[in-house]
Amino acid sequence: MNKKFPQLFSSGKIGNLEVKNRIIMSLYPTKYVDQGRVTKRMVAFYRARAKGGVGLIVLDPPCLDYPKLSKGKQQLRFDKPEFIDGIKELLEVIHSYGAKAFVQLEHPGFEPSAPETPGAVQIKGHWVLSMLDHGDVSKLKAAADLIIQAAVKAKDIGYDGVELQADYGGFLSQFLSPLKNNRQDEYGGNLENRSRLLVEIVSGIKKRTGNDFPLQIKFSADERIKGGFGLDEAIQVAQMLEKAGADSLLVNTGSRLTKNYLTPPHSLPPAVNLLAAEKIKQFVKLPVVALGKINTPELAERILEENKADFIGLTRALIADPDFPNKAAAGKVSWIRGCIYCLEDCAGKGVPGLGRSCLVNPFAGQEEELMIKPARQKKSIWVVGGGPAGMQSAYLLAKRGHQVTLFEKANCLGGAFRLAYLAPFKQEVSEALRFLEHQLFQSEVVVKLETEITAKDILSAAPDEVILATGSKPAKPPIEGIDLPFVYNVRQFLRDRPDLGRKVLIIGGGDVGCETADLLAGEHQVTVVEMLDEVLPKMAKMPKLDLLNRLKSKQVTLLTSHKVEYISPGQVKVIGDNQEKIIPVDNVIYAVGGVPDNQLAKQLSEKIKLHLIGDTLNVGSLGDALRSATKVALSI
Repeated sequence: MNKKFPQLFSSGKIGNLEVKNRIIMSLYPTKYVDQGRVTKRMVAFYRARAKGGVGLIVLDPPCLDYPKLSKGKQQLRFDKPEFIDGIKELLEVIHSYGAKAFVQLEHPGFEPSAPETPGAVQIKGHWVLSMLDHGDVSKLKAAADLIIQAAVKAKDIGYDGVELQADYGGFLSQFLSPLKNNRQDEYGGNLENRSRLLVEIVSGIKKRTGNDFPLQIKFSADERIKGGFGLDEAIQVAQMLEKAGADSLLVNTGSRLTKNYLTPPHSLPPAVNLLAAEKIKQFVKLPVVALGKINTPELAERILEENKADFIGLTRALIADPDFPNKAAAGKVSWIRGCIYCLEDCAGKGVPGLGRSCLVNPFAGQEEELMIKPARQKKSIWVVGGGPAGMQSAYLLAKRGHQVTLFEKANCLGGAFRLAYLAPFKQEVSEALRFLEHQLFQSEVVVKLETEITAKDILSAAPDEVILATGSKPAKPPIEGIDLPFVYNVRQFLRDRPDLGRKVLIIGGGDVGCETADLLAGEHQVTVVEMLDEVLPKMAKMPKLDLLNRLKSKQVTLLTSHKVEYISPGQVKVIGDNQEKIIPVDNVIYAVGGVPDNQLAKQLSEKIKLHLIGDTLNVGSLGDALRSATKVALSI
């Protein structure tokens, strides 16, 4: 028995299947499938998570009826042997580490249609009909049969069980919703009717696959919308599902209109969906899986110990650190690279040119390409700059056997990144810095703070190679009045926190500008001026919506497609909408990005073996910095 986390690392059962611990990696659509096939990248990604100690992994849903219901080349297929071989290889890898694997099954809820068909809508260039609104009973039966057949197929292939998707505002969850389901037949109206399709599918799967093949239901127990499907009805549905033969329930909350609960951002607390799981557990005997921003092994253990759930669903935590389970089991909690819940590189299309990855874990999705191996030749390496890129490169270089010295001119590590978690709800971002500092100080790297290095110092000491991670400087827009004493660059403001007057104008509507507006609004009357036609153009969809809602509620004025013409005492002139405006101000803050601080690089060019990383190379995100640092550190 694990002494520190006895509940988390005890075995548990889902149906007749024994899972080695209570950690489940809930579905993460990697989008690593190519032309319907499992790829080497996908195998490597899940190998890392299985090797890292997770008990059960829920894998990507396949197309139920190709090509009719295909979502494209990144959707898995298992309708032909040439697709099944890759799946079997993936399952063999997962099983080799003692983990189990379920496949999620979902129906898109649409069927192809002609454009002129009444009710047809266009989705991603295809005309379709909603089966909820337009599918007759025979079509619903046919859809149910597709799901049931897929479950049978999954058992034949070698999956350990299936998960039925009734979440995320999808096909089956729409039937449960009194706001969505307006049918007048036996599949609409009262709760029994709205649950009928889901219950029939559960019964059908169990009838065809038997009691030795587990069936988990993932469903939203509360849409969190007035008049929507709520917890009282969810408890009744859970009891229906138990009676129909379900083996476990993974409980989420939220809907397509309240997506922030489905994938909680910074602004929601840890274990935000736990109450729903706890309540449902009181009314069923099935194992219940808690899900939603459960971010530490201590929290997971407490949930299990207090009998609020039977299993813990983790997704982003295992993307950030696939070794989360093994590290927790060994009592090395401080070694866990924590998720910062940014919803950036792991969501949407991910990283340009790379796809889905992780802002804090550059190895995610690149497990095959980025491997830490002993250096062929041990070298003396200087790293100049103690921000995230410098810290990442330094500890990886030391791990590979190099002799590394890191120099930082400030009295602490982190650089400008220390300002990133000062905005409301951003304290979780500090976890990225905590992890890097921990790794650095557990390594053999010699760290020298309050040490500003010159080109002369470097050339005199003559290390074998030098990595410059000197970061960036604030960009200064060429605006008349930008140097007036009541005008601050955003880094200066966040670092020194000078007193501001009532009226503040922020130049720049990117992430930093809008987050600074969020910080100031309430105590100050804030206006954000952005030249583009939208603010937050680079922020991921969900955190962007979350922040925009807060700015709106705080009455922040957003002037898009506007340009600041000049700044003078007490006022700013802006131009937009084909007109000039004079805005009264007490203070101005400009947040228009940064420019590489590469003066040292210019002085050392062609004089020593030199590498530029992070913002010194290209100003970008934390993820960009860590990826560039990792690639350089693994190449020397």
